[in-house]
Amino acid sequence: MTVYGPYEVKHTWMGLSTDTKPTDINPGDEFFETDTKVWYLYSGSAWGIDATKVVGTNFTTSTDPGVSAAVTAAIVNAYDGVVITTTAAGNAQTVANPTVTTLQKEFLVANNDTSTDAITVNSVVLSAGEAQKFFWEGSAWLTLDEMVAHAATHTSGADDIRDATNALKGLATAAQITALEANTAKETNVPVATDPIWTAAGELVIGTGSATAQKLAAGATTEVLIGGGAADPVWTTATGTGAPVRATSPTLVTPALGTPGSGILTSCTGLPAAGVVGTAAILGTNNFTGSQDFAYATVASHATTSAIWAAAGNIIDFTGTETITDFPAADQAGAQRVLICAGACVFTHAGNITVQGGETYTATANDEVTVTALSTTTFKLTVKPQTWVSLWNTVMSNKT
Repeated sequence: MTVYGPYEVKHTWMGLSTDTKPTDINPGDEFFETDTKVWYLYSGSAWGIDATKVVGTNFTTSTDPGVSAAVTAAIVNAYDGVVITTTAAGNAQTVANPTVTTLQKEFLVANNDTSTDAITVNSVVLSAGEAQKFFWEGSAWLTLDEMVAHAATHTSGADDIRDATNALKGLATAAQITALEANTAKETNVPVATDPIWTAAGELVIGTGSATAQKLAAGATTEVLIGGGAADPVWTTATGTGAPVRATSPTLVTPALGTPGSGILTSCTGLPAAGVVGTAAILGTNNFTGSQDFAYATVASHATTSAIWAAAGNIIDFTGTETITDFPAADQAGAQRVLICAGACVFTHAGNITVQGGETYTATANDEVTVTALSTTTFKLTVKPQTWVSLWNTVMSNKT
């Protein structure tokens, strides 16, 4: 048996940047500062920033930068932070004010754990492996502790974030914000309540495509507003009562439809006893007072599966010369089909088929055989030969 190991299990720790990081741990263990969002990696003797896990969508790097060269306005605007590596005495860095001014802007400066010297960023000394996140509050960069202290000083009428310059607010130009705050931009507008266009209750204001508008008189309770495209909408008399009807799945209560131009009634119930034109799935007791026209179809003969019940007509051109021993199941008892034989089909008197005269019948061309379903699976065949000779010959041949 092959034995593998032993292995050291890597642990991940979490805490604030102000917490003391554990040291009784294994090399490769990680620590995540929840307030600065910085990952640290334990080398076996010291903690250092894990540059492979710098949190942020867009970081840059700089080696031995000049004074404030790693934190210029261009870098602050373009990146979420910078990882600095020093190989000599580090130059101090002062994070530049962003020109894209938002109160939510954050910027992280990290001194790589491979650096040989400390660097000073906004008066914060970062040793190798340390990082500091700064928060833009509208006029200056603050550390997290400074932000907490600053928030405690927020009071109405004396707050440097609220009282930041108009440009720093990021809302509009200083002149525009001043106009909004002074309400001077609205002085030329006539208050809606006193505008002379509102002269009667229920009137509507219609746009004209210019700086003017026109009014539309109130409609009656029996009218609905119909759009006019580019023209003004018009009030149109509605019929009936209740809610307006929309295109999809409306429920109509006792409507008088008049004479519909078309429609599909396959899902309708309660069809009238008379006056139905077209195809209905089921007809009850009916008195047909006019002619009824039945379709003519063609079905090929088959020993057991002649598709006479699925044909598109009740009168069938029955082709072929098969010996018929059964038919497929009918839809219901009483169903009938008239077969006009095209050739010498043989209808076997046995099993589910009862042939007129009690004998197997061999048809000749143009013989008519009426198939009546006694049940869905049993059938009676009535023969009307082209000439009675064929029926006589069949009966006599079966008697000898």
